[in-house]
Amino acid sequence: MSAARPPHAAHPGTLPVGWLALALFAPPLTGLPRQVMTWMPQPPGTAAGTWTALAVLVVGTTAYAVAGPRR
Repeated sequence: MSAARPPHAAHPGTLPVGWLALALFAPPLTGLPRQVMTWMPQPPGTAAGTWTALAVLVVGTTAYAVAGPRR
């Protein structure tokens, strides 16, 4: 019996593309929520962009360590 693959494993680019689409087409926000949502195109050294990137790094690395590579 083969193990069922999580649904996200078949579409690895969905989250980054979806996040970018949300940042480009969502109604304008102000303050910290906007900075977190648009962390990808922000200049290096921006606090919200840096912390969001670090959070994504930690969550992604933890998920990979727990779930393992795609089989």
